[in-house]
Amino acid sequence: MPLYLYQCKDCGSKLEILQDLDQANPKRCGFRCTVDRNDKRDIRGFGELERLISSFSMIRARQTDTVTPEQAAKVGLSTYQNKGDGTFEKIAGTQGPKILKK
Repeated sequence: MPLYLYQCKDCGSKLEILQDLDQANPKRCGFRCTVDRNDKRDIRGFGELERLISSFSMIRARQTDTVTPEQAAKVGLSTYQNKGDGTFEKIAGTQGPKILKK
């Protein structure tokens, strides 16, 4: 479920609302309203909401998400290293030839 940022056009408060992709955008702040109960403007809960464009940060892959040649070998895969001259040398695993040539 994505988290969307809305701003009330009446009081200026910003709200973060968690909603399903198939849900309609909320029109009024309703129970989420941040206006004080004692506010004399009589707009609490009736403010018109506008969805804002918000930025997000990329989540970098954890170190555990990278498979090492040794981990690949444990599940029966072989790993080759490019030698730069058109040949690949096996560095882990038991399957396949020791050297692959172009």
